[in-house]
Amino acid sequence: EVSLEGERANEIGRVARSFGSMTEKIRDYTANLELMVADRTQELRESQDRIMESIRYGKLIQSSIMPSESEMRRHLSDSFVIHEPLDIVGGDFLYFRPLSSGFCIAVVDCTGHGVPGAFMTMLVSAALNRVMETVEGETGTDEMLRQLHGYVQDSLRGAEDTQHLDNGFDIALCRYLASSRELEFSGAGLPLLYREGGKLQQVDGTRVRLGFRSTESSPSIARQRLSVKQDSVYYLLSDGVLDLPGGENGFGLGNKGLQRVLSGLGATPLSNQRELVQRELRSYQREWELRDDIILLGFSPLIQEERSD
Repeated sequence: EVSLEGERANEIGRVARSFGSMTEKIRDYTANLELMVADRTQELRESQDRIMESIRYGKLIQSSIMPSESEMRRHLSDSFVIHEPLDIVGGDFLYFRPLSSGFCIAVVDCTGHGVPGAFMTMLVSAALNRVMETVEGETGTDEMLRQLHGYVQDSLRGAEDTQHLDNGFDIALCRYLASSRELEFSGAGLPLLYREGGKLQQVDGTRVRLGFRSTESSPSIARQRLSVKQDSVYYLLSDGVLDLPGGENGFGLGNKGLQRVLSGLGATPLSNQRELVQRELRSYQREWELRDDIILLGFSPLIQEERSD
């Protein structure tokens, strides 16, 4: 509130005039500060709302690539899915495609999570559909993954200024052959677990990274066929399940922890396993926060003789 006389032409006058200009601006800022803060806060809130609205709508679009329960029921006798993205959208997704010879089903874990991971899921899903359109006769799951790898590599072949960005995915892919009642499996970084005769077993995927520029164009990928029986149950999962933090020190669940959870299910019907598995995972996790997206699928193929119109 202090006012200085600035009429003098000397140095004191110049200082006085500068001081007067400064205090006038301060009084103006002080008077309008609350209004300025309120306006800026409203702008930020509106901007955040627009971003969140876009992400939530993106979740609806991403959900469209996930198979419907009714579609899977036509080919599976029973199943359950646990899908928990780290953010609203994520980099894990479930893929299902009916074929004339049976069906293909897969769990895919793309690099990243959130919006970047979600973009990758759309790209890999489109590439998978392209692979399935060319599947003929006894095309093996290993060859399917090699084709998928090539399509994604080509799609991510960017300009020079994006060469430092390298993205890809892990996948566990199964193809059910109805005529021979066999399940064919190939994995890249992800395993297949199955229970048969009350015993839980695991088939590891090949240690190869698909989609990345650093991976050779035609990698060697293992393929295994399993005979499907009435009591056969299969599990596919992303590595977010194995990395689930928990216990006293926040260590990941790991293979042993997951096998302990699944072994404890016994002969429980798949439709009832989802709640039991979630309870066990929550019990292990305690108060630790997720580190990655999670997806866990349990399924049993519908054997041809079981089909009904």
